[in-house]
Amino acid sequence: MSGAKLIGADLTKAELIRTNLKSADLTNANMEKAELPRSSLEDANLKAVNLTGSELTRTILVKVRMEGTRLTNARMFRTRLEGVDLSGTQGLTQSQLDSACGDKQTRLPAGLKPGASWPCAKE
Repeated sequence: MSGAKLIGADLTKAELIRTNLKSADLTNANMEKAELPRSSLEDANLKAVNLTGSELTRTILVKVRMEGTRLTNARMFRTRLEGVDLSGTQGLTQSQLDSACGDKQTRLPAGLKPGASWPCAKE
């Protein structure tokens, strides 16, 4: 699914485990409660995507566009947030950042800080 055009798609509760969505355009998609563990969304467009309650464990979110993306209750254990501007996301919490990892290029919303697991360990 690399490079897929899924603009406005309804992917509610989709099971996309270990899926390659590199460079995919998911603008305005509904991915509420989607299962995306170990998936790659590198260079993807997630602008205004609803990821509420989604499983993002070990998901690769490198250089992803996330303006207006909803992350309320998304599970982000060891999620790779590298080179991502998260300042315009909604529902992101310190607890999520503490379980994820990022790098110096990752921008955070006001009031949040990098977690103790930052930068990401090389696997």
